[in-house]
Amino acid sequence: MKLLQSLIDQAKNPRGRLGSYMLKIMNVAHLGINKWALENIQMVEEAVILDIGCGCGKTVQLLFNMNANGTVYDIDCAEQAVKESI
Repeated sequence: MKLLQSLIDQAKNPRGRLGSYMLKIMNVAHLGINKWALENIQMVEEAVILDIGCGCGKTVQLLFNMNANGTVYDIDCAEQAVKESI
């Protein structure tokens, strides 16, 4: 039970080596649904986008590739996530 709680805590606020690993897992787990969602939206040229909960930054990369002339911001409450997305 203690291990499960530790993993849940890391999913909420990744930190350290375990948090880094958790962020990578989330990137893989969320990639398919994020790609699907982004393929099904119409983006205006030079859009200004805010990605809240940036994780490792994979979605930010996808958004930037779709919006190379726009601006993409990403934020996260977990310092580890922001570090890894950079």
